[in-house]
Amino acid sequence: MEKRKAQKQERPKQKQDAFHYLKFAIMVLFIAMVALLAVFGYRFGEALFSDEAVSEPGKGVEYTLQVEPRESVLTIGTDLREHGIIRSAAVFFIQSRLYSLKIDPGTYKVSSDQSSKAILRMLNQKYEENRRKQ
Repeated sequence: MEKRKAQKQERPKQKQDAFHYLKFAIMVLFIAMVALLAVFGYRFGEALFSDEAVSEPGKGVEYTLQVEPRESVLTIGTDLREHGIIRSAAVFFIQSRLYSLKIDPGTYKVSSDQSSKAILRMLNQKYEENRRKQ
């Protein structure tokens, strides 16, 4: 009889211990997730506002970019990323929105020693020139 009472008293303690371990594991996972999000956010923000090119000046790979009518900035960014001209299509897209830049269809010579901001300014410059002519 006494063994049964002792077992009944141990079970709630075991459940409490398991609950504490589970709570601790969830807290550790939450803290790790917050840390990862902070690192990702910092790196994304740094890429968004930095003016760094993929290559060093004079050592870049040139690429002829063909922009079609109604082609999205994200598609253009993806094309540039696939050819090693920029690091991130998402950063390219957001920069174009932040700086309210427009792109006209046409052929452009770009290089991996240009930053994504410089490429966007170049693409926007043609748009501005075409608008002045009209």
